[in-house]
Amino acid sequence: MSRVLRPVRILVSLPHISAGHTPIALVKALNYDREEGLELEFRNVGSPTAGVEGVLCGEGDATFVNTSFCLFCRDRGEPLRAFFGYVARPVRSFVVPADSQIRSLKDLKGARIGVDFPDLLDFAKAALADAGLDPQRDVSFEVRPMYPLEREQLTSAVRAGSVQALFLFDLNEGFFELAGIPLRHLRNETLPGLTPGSCLHTSDETLRFRADVLGSLGRAVARATLFTMTNPEAAIRHLWGVIPETHPAPGDQARALERDMAILRPRIANHRREQSPDARWGAITEQEFSAWQEMLLRSGGIKSRRDPRQYFTNDLVDDFNDFNPAAVVRQAKHSSFPAALH
Repeated sequence: MSRVLRPVRILVSLPHISAGHTPIALVKALNYDREEGLELEFRNVGSPTAGVEGVLCGEGDATFVNTSFCLFCRDRGEPLRAFFGYVARPVRSFVVPADSQIRSLKDLKGARIGVDFPDLLDFAKAALADAGLDPQRDVSFEVRPMYPLEREQLTSAVRAGSVQALFLFDLNEGFFELAGIPLRHLRNETLPGLTPGSCLHTSDETLRFRADVLGSLGRAVARATLFTMTNPEAAIRHLWGVIPETHPAPGDQARALERDMAILRPRIANHRREQSPDARWGAITEQEFSAWQEMLLRSGGIKSRRDPRQYFTNDLVDDFNDFNPAAVVRQAKHSSFPAALH
């Protein structure tokens, strides 16, 4: 008798899953969803805001977005909740070309700052305000989403000097590396302490009625993340096999692998949990959300203080970690992938 699979839908907060989110794709590519009794569906919704709105209105069970979204939503009275700490370390930073004279956030006064996701502009402004700048008067912004068709626009703006700094997603640093534009991170006292950088989020209602599904999903994501960290090249090739938009053209595999490894490399570093307050897969702490809340309150990004536990749940962490890590590592080290991708 065949096993009845429980449907679960992730709203992809991008035009499609790309190399930086390889672990999400691997849940499907490695059949981890079915092993967990799930039938996973991806629905591409195009942006973090659309992902959050879709989860809140019940169009999906979960979405992966920057942790700041949860705090902004709660401040507006919207019941978004983080349930899985997806990227342990910060995923956003202010960067400048390596030879820039700008050395700190305060040096950004008068600069034009490129932002690679319009949905993260409020977070950028809050971080600048926390550093003592007036984001309305002291700087200007150029918002250019770094989706496949627009990436060259922002790299060209930096090369031409019309943009002097960037508020950049870790996944996009690789595109500047490949474009021959080395970047340097600006010193900052706040952003390095804002962890986790990204979470899987759900609505309070979904958490109440589908906690078992979310626990299984988080465990599958944990397994897929460990696989990716162990053998990133195999992980990328599995990504190509399950997400058609990422599949390289014939004869282009070497270049595509170089590109995707450049994207994935900084993200793997940020997935590492050894320095986290709670190193278990998916764990989130009150201390971490307190730091997020204090920064956004200081900067005026949010207006109301609340118990940090209203932003997240840790109730499913034992479920997330109920697997054999050694078995996943063995699988990754001995991984094979479709012959067409060799």
